[in-house]
Amino acid sequence: MGQNRHTPQKKQRQNGTEDHSDSHNLPEETSERRESGVVEIEAEELEELRRKAEELEEARNQAKRIMAEFLNYKSRAERNAAIAAQQARKSLLLAILPGLDDFIRALNALNSTDSPNDLKTGLELAVQKLLESLKKCGVEPIYPQGEKFDPRYHEAVLLEENDDVEPNTILDVVEPGWLYCEGEQKQVIKPAKVKVSKHPS
Repeated sequence: MGQNRHTPQKKQRQNGTEDHSDSHNLPEETSERRESGVVEIEAEELEELRRKAEELEEARNQAKRIMAEFLNYKSRAERNAAIAAQQARKSLLLAILPGLDDFIRALNALNSTDSPNDLKTGLELAVQKLLESLKKCGVEPIYPQGEKFDPRYHEAVLLEENDDVEPNTILDVVEPGWLYCEGEQKQVIKPAKVKVSKHPS
């Protein structure tokens, strides 16, 4: 009889111990789940960092390609500009040389003729041919005698009192100037040096 009374209590204590043991297991499972969540977050962050690193590397590579293309373009442009300038100089020389040949022939004629008129005619023809050659290259003389003085095209090197003409009239051209013409645009290469009228003092 005594043993039967104690048996249920032992089982009850055992049951209580088992229940108490189960209650201690719950925090451990929660901790494991919490640690698993942290690992998942870290993995996502690492993946995001890896993706951003790849995007940055791609941007750097693209910038390098763009810079290389720009340097190649710049090199080609400089090379083409140098070739164009060389061709322009060659064309100008080819245009001038025939006129220079005429001047050389005119000088050689000094030894073979006694006629000043023949020499003058030869020189005039040489100058005319040279001017025509320069005009084909877009170069024209500025010879403004009788025109109004314009500082954009003329340089006054002498002033002369003169009652017969308006003030600032070009009386004489000391040295002709030169224009470079391309289409409707004109650029002064060298202004004409001129003598200009002024009012008497």
